[in-house]
Amino acid sequence: MTKTGLGKVLGLATMLSMMGSGLSGCDYWPPALQAEIEQLRTELQTITAEKSRLERQLSIEEIENEVAPWQQVLQGATGRQGKPWILPSM
Repeated sequence: MTKTGLGKVLGLATMLSMMGSGLSGCDYWPPALQAEIEQLRTELQTITAEKSRLERQLSIEEIENEVAPWQQVLQGATGRQGKPWILPSM
């Protein structure tokens, strides 16, 4: 084999081994990276819980805003002419 042919074969072998190691992944995670990942997971759980709490609070406020006018009607708010609302008897 000539010198250039050997270089090509070695270059190809090196490239294939690098690609193989890149595709196989790395099983080693440095402790600092593991700690940062765990911290981010904890923050994500905290933020998700806060989001759920705020969504429930917003939902309750929306319901209260929809109910408030009807509460006024049922508590004797006056109609257009200053007379109490008359609810039909059932």
